[in-house]
Amino acid sequence: MNSVETCELSSRVEEKTIAGQVQIVLPRVRVLYLAPSMIIGGPQRQLLYLAQGLDRSKFEPMLSLLDDGSTDSFEYQDHFDRVFRLGIPPEGNFVLRRIPWLALGTLRLLRILREVKPDVVHAFLPVPSVMGALVSKLAGVPVFIVGRRSMSGLPRRNSRILTAIDRFPLKFADAVVTNCEAIAKETEVVDSVPPGAIYTIPNGVDLNTFGSCAGLPTRRALGFEDKDVVFGIVANFFGCKRHSDFIAAAQQIHSQCADSRFLMVGVDHGTMTAVRQQVREAGLEGIVRIVPGTKDSAAYYRAMDVYVCCSAFEGMSNSVTEAMCSGLPVIATATGGNPEIVKHGETGFLTAIGKPGEIAQLGCRLYGDRNLRESIGLRAREDVQARFPATAMVKAHEELYLSLLGRTPGSVKREDALQQTPMGASRKKLADSPFRS
Repeated sequence: MNSVETCELSSRVEEKTIAGQVQIVLPRVRVLYLAPSMIIGGPQRQLLYLAQGLDRSKFEPMLSLLDDGSTDSFEYQDHFDRVFRLGIPPEGNFVLRRIPWLALGTLRLLRILREVKPDVVHAFLPVPSVMGALVSKLAGVPVFIVGRRSMSGLPRRNSRILTAIDRFPLKFADAVVTNCEAIAKETEVVDSVPPGAIYTIPNGVDLNTFGSCAGLPTRRALGFEDKDVVFGIVANFFGCKRHSDFIAAAQQIHSQCADSRFLMVGVDHGTMTAVRQQVREAGLEGIVRIVPGTKDSAAYYRAMDVYVCCSAFEGMSNSVTEAMCSGLPVIATATGGNPEIVKHGETGFLTAIGKPGEIAQLGCRLYGDRNLRESIGLRAREDVQARFPATAMVKAHEELYLSLLGRTPGSVKREDALQQTPMGASRKKLADSPFRS
């Protein structure tokens, strides 16, 4: 911390007289989160958990959004001390037309940082990370954190320019936080970030919400009968989620399993029309239900019997852990953090990417064996509840923020910051998986 930052921090230190003794009271740590929006999605849910769970006696969470125009957003306003909106049009707009808005938004962000003087700026996702890197040091922010939550299967890796832009904020980051070891390893090896600057904090699950919700009313409202075996997916309609594989697998499963039914839940980001067309062409109308976005995904998990993740790439999938916490056996592609979550044959099954036939084969097996579904689902629930509670994710972030600010006694080095947390920051080498593509 430089002298200016130390001066700013010391100006907020208070003295209180307790039992006749003067005690120094450290100020709350001001954490400003940067995010594109609070649209319903995995990163946004984790951000909401952080805002809800941070110890308010020690932390002051604030939020700056690029865009807040979506109606499909979480209710988040009451969970942050202050909320700022930069007024940048959504990502769907033509990129060249967004550049002036991004420039103006970056200037607005600089003014915000100079006004609120955060101790930590934590950027979620690529565009906020670039903007935060540009202005955090100019504004004298002591700690700037880049949050990496997805593997490099993103299209930007196919462009040298976009790859350079994606790597730009890493040069200014005091820490890079990933949500699975697969991303951490890629960040170290592909992007040449020193391992001591990388922290792995797995996503957390709200055990009360996803561990105890009742889905019978939702199941009946969707038209599913007790005898039906419902295969489901909860994922926004992006191409990378490969809903087309889900429909292809559904067609194969239903041809062999008459009482199989299928449920798809998610916000449309461009592919829902094509998915509906595929459903019609597969002759699955009436067999497949599509729910176009919901703020309450928990009840939909409980309306399912088997959960399917077909993604081409993931970070640490919120939907997979939520489904497991809801007691569902999972069939998931072996990408990103999925092999770190799913124990093949014990808490679910892993398949290769782009192989709906493998999904269908496993689906038919689970369809015909209720005891297998229930035993795997029970083990999945217990495993997620033990390893991925949201409270542990929040605690790990709290200790990281304090450590990077030098306020955790005996744990100032970045590489040691999370060793004492329940989640840990172990850099263990992942075992090679035969399912990895």
